[in-house]
Amino acid sequence: MSTKSAQLKEDGREFGEYRIRRAFADCHGTDKEQNEGMERRNLDFLSSYLLTREQAIKVMGKYCKSYNWFAPDLLKFLPDGCLVRIARESSPAIYVETDQEIPKETTEKMLADEFALHQTIGERKVYRFWWD
Repeated sequence: MSTKSAQLKEDGREFGEYRIRRAFADCHGTDKEQNEGMERRNLDFLSSYLLTREQAIKVMGKYCKSYNWFAPDLLKFLPDGCLVRIARESSPAIYVETDQEIPKETTEKMLADEFALHQTIGERKVYRFWWD
């Protein structure tokens, strides 16, 4: 995973917000916009940007307020100082890079259908969460 970090800007260009919005095109807007978004959505998406936990909550709050068990507020349970890569693997997914272990209690609070250690980069770990 890249260590490219991002600063949140209002236009979203700094961290690829356009691609996130498009990946979840069927999850926001009016019913008509959501129906039209079915053709534009990207069901196999992994952002190339790492966001802070707060940035990820803000972005997902705009483009995927809820989807099955996923809700942006669940990300508040992630460890301080972690970095989040937003993904869509048919359903919402995130990859969380941190130097801390994520305990089982945290994963239970997040209601994810799948949780696993995805990768280790030196002392840092990358965890995958997925909600169906």
